[in-house]
Amino acid sequence: MTWFRAFDKASWELRFWRKTNLRFNQDEFGMTRIKYISWFKDMCLRFSRCDGAQRFCNLILITSSIFIALDFKNKVLDDIVYKPRREKERLDIIDMNNKAKESLFYNRFGANSRPLRSIDDFVTFLMSPEAIENVTDFIGAPEPSSATDDVMKGLDTWMTDEDRKMIDYYNRSKSKGHH
Repeated sequence: MTWFRAFDKASWELRFWRKTNLRFNQDEFGMTRIKYISWFKDMCLRFSRCDGAQRFCNLILITSSIFIALDFKNKVLDDIVYKPRREKERLDIIDMNNKAKESLFYNRFGANSRPLRSIDDFVTFLMSPEAIENVTDFIGAPEPSSATDDVMKGLDTWMTDEDRKMIDYYNRSKSKGHH
């Protein structure tokens, strides 16, 4: 291979001054190459000195703008737009819980142990968060399961005040986080 095959004729007209190419167009492949040179573009390029730094600044600006918009949504728009919707949802949940208390079968421990008695009961059970929470508490507590084991063995089927106090104590301690 000879030297003139690798030599580029476009580089003949380069002008160097203190090891800097004076004819290099920094915007030739950059993000603003299709736009005209305005005073703002010229100022930005003078500040950043290259296209890479300008792209990085744009990335930071876009990301921070998204975070500012999300913060604005959380602080301002939640009170205006979403607060009435949340209040309506809270009232709907209270209504569903009351409907579940009226129509579902609750055992002596205060949990719905027969949600599949009918399809209407099952739909009411699924729409009531309090009924689902009571069932999961009933399943998770060790004392009711031993009492139901006693019932399955044919032992007593009545619930004393001490048993009710024990379930209430378990529910209070679970809500305090001392489980």
